[in-house]
Amino acid sequence: MAASLATAALYFRVGLESGVLQADQARAWAIAVIDRMDEPPGEMIELSWQQPLAQLIANLKAVQGEADRDLACRALLGVLREHMQSADADLDSTLLKAMMVTSMFAFTDRFDTFNGIDDQLQLAQCGTFGTVQECREDFDNAMKEYASAAQAW
Repeated sequence: MAASLATAALYFRVGLESGVLQADQARAWAIAVIDRMDEPPGEMIELSWQQPLAQLIANLKAVQGEADRDLACRALLGVLREHMQSADADLDSTLLKAMMVTSMFAFTDRFDTFNGIDDQLQLAQCGTFGTVQECREDFDNAMKEYASAAQAW
């Protein structure tokens, strides 16, 4: 089942606000939606324009409909999981983004998981307890449920 426009708009808004996604990705999504519709909603047309980030976020908030918050959150975490598969991925910044995303959606249990891993990472980096590799493994284990969650909007 395809996600609603409201769910995709929420995904892009939180993705932009948390630094997980880029403005060009949201604009490309809006253009693709416009291309598929005979009469696209005005807010979709506004989203396709080159505007400052604050205006783009405001336009994403204006998309009508009920959003699936869980799907949008899971999809953003899926993007972060994919990012962590690259060799140059930084665990510190990725954990921060995961905490921001889950906090913005008010998913406390998911936030607490990432916050705990972040606490462990700080201890490992100070040489107090554990290793950074163990933290990477804990993060990877926590992210496994989002392996196929990234959406192609």
